[in-house]
Amino acid sequence: MLEQRILDVYQLLSRSNTSAQFVKTSTLHEDEIAKLWRVFEEHHTITYEEFLARCREKCDMTALFRDALSGEIVGFMGVRHKDLTLKSGETISTLYFGHGFILQAYRGQQLIQRTVLALYLRCILKVPTRRVFIWSNALTVRPYLLTAKDLQEYYPHPVKAWPEDVREIRDRLGQHYYGDDFDSARGVVRKRSRYVNEHMLHIRPEKLHDPHVQLYLRLNPNYIRGDGLLTIQPATLKNLSFYMQLLLANHLTPRARSRR
Repeated sequence: MLEQRILDVYQLLSRSNTSAQFVKTSTLHEDEIAKLWRVFEEHHTITYEEFLARCREKCDMTALFRDALSGEIVGFMGVRHKDLTLKSGETISTLYFGHGFILQAYRGQQLIQRTVLALYLRCILKVPTRRVFIWSNALTVRPYLLTAKDLQEYYPHPVKAWPEDVREIRDRLGQHYYGDDFDSARGVVRKRSRYVNEHMLHIRPEKLHDPHVQLYLRLNPNYIRGDGLLTIQPATLKNLSFYMQLLLANHLTPRARSRR
């Protein structure tokens, strides 16, 4: 697959001690899902049976992250792809990233970003004229902060208003995937139970002054009971250039990597 070749080149250039592999979620055997569960279970509230159903039903593809030496799975990320035709008549592609977890020791290696970049490049190489939008359902403030620190254009934004087309995309995705549980006024998905353990929801006191954290808490005050905030990131050349500059700077000066 094209996206797998992109990931392989990325790993070679970055000299990472982790490898990434794309697989169709439907092809995962139950013993493989059990390995994902061992990474996931300590930090989430759902049962193994619920996790198994989510793996098989919620995502088209799964990115598996492995220790490059041992081959052990150290994280994973679920992916959904959906094309939408907007009211304007334009067809766009959307990529969802979620339903995953990375062990603490393997964070800071741009694993999620590598996955997003590989699939984005596949989309634009297949249909160069089609716009691509990345989205997620941020159950904690962490994924939203990750977006805000890595990109120039992202929504919701502490200062910038939602462009009409991006808001339409958010609302269409929210309604399609979450139905009546989606609150379009705030862009929030109401959850009937909490999905992540309480320790994952903790926000350090010094972070409360961050405008992104303040915006997250204002829009999603019920995050503590499990609600999620839909975030949208246009996959533009401006965003790609900004991220690649950060990546280069972090590669040249590893100690300067941001602590998110």
